[in-house]
Amino acid sequence: MNVVSAPEEIEPRARAVAIGSFDGVHRGHRSVLDATRGTGLASTVVTFDPHPRIALGNRVDLLTTLERRLEVIEQAGIETALVAPFTSELQQMTPEAFAERYLREIGTEVV
Repeated sequence: MNVVSAPEEIEPRARAVAIGSFDGVHRGHRSVLDATRGTGLASTVVTFDPHPRIALGNRVDLLTTLERRLEVIEQAGIETALVAPFTSELQQMTPEAFAERYLREIGTEVV
């Protein structure tokens, strides 16, 4: 699996994207990942580091480390993972700006 930290590191092409923190990568997550793979498009995950709730100052007991989440996502057959740094800039983005930067720029067709 190709793991990157910025959209510029991903070749723009037709993609199906799953967005989330994916802590624990449970059955529900796996169902979303399977649906992403089943589209025939390049399967891609957009996730965040640190976890958004931690970045916002909340105490959160995570089920898995980022490294383990990426291992499980890779085992699910996902081609690319974009691990977006959850910065104050990202927190302040409008939904439209997020979609432009993290989805449209990489060629997303299905979310």
